[in-house]
Amino acid sequence: MKIDEIIKEKNDLMRKIKFKERAMDIISRELVNEKEGRRDISEELLKLKDENVKLKEELRLVNEKKIELQDDLKTAIEKRNKLQARLSQLEGLLREKALSFRELEEELSSIVEGKVSVSTERKRREKKISTSQKISTSQKATPIELPPIVVGREGNSSESSAKRKLEGEILAVNSKDNFVIIDLGESAGVEKGFRFNVVRDNDVIGTVEVIETRQEISAADIKTVTTPFKDGDRVVLQ
Repeated sequence: MKIDEIIKEKNDLMRKIKFKERAMDIISRELVNEKEGRRDISEELLKLKDENVKLKEELRLVNEKKIELQDDLKTAIEKRNKLQARLSQLEGLLREKALSFRELEEELSSIVEGKVSVSTERKRREKKISTSQKISTSQKATPIELPPIVVGREGNSSESSAKRKLEGEILAVNSKDNFVIIDLGESAGVEKGFRFNVVRDNDVIGTVEVIETRQEISAADIKTVTTPFKDGDRVVLQ
């Protein structure tokens, strides 16, 4: 009986040992899995930290770029304001130039059509210059006198003036006062005393002599004429 009991106890012990071994094996595997899970979590956490650092760096760069763009925008606004101010100044100058050009056109039209005599025109210009001088004096500025347009013959220019090949055309003819207006002026190097041949269809039909110059136009006395001049006839420096 004792042997049977011992064998039975032995078998019970063996079963318990195997059960505990299986339990230990299961627990060991669970511990291993848990450690691996923790390692994976740690690695994922490190990745998240790295990504967070990168995002912070990108955010810093974005902020720097934002500051640069704000500075560029400020500079662009300042440039725009300066350009607008300059544009306003240029518009004012253009209006003044346009007004002066219209006045000059009216004067030329009046002279060419014979509606205003030369002496009347001279007096009007002298009066205008006198008024400008008074205004300039009241503003303590140095007045600038412009010579009036006259049709009387002036003294010849210096023979030492360098003449070059000049060609232009007649803008207007005043047969009554015996002079023409040509499209060559001081900017082209024209001076008082310059003589031009008047040409039409390659034929010389007369000559004129410059008596008064402006920046872009000149007045010239008619010296000789074989065929009446007309607008558009060419003038060639002798």
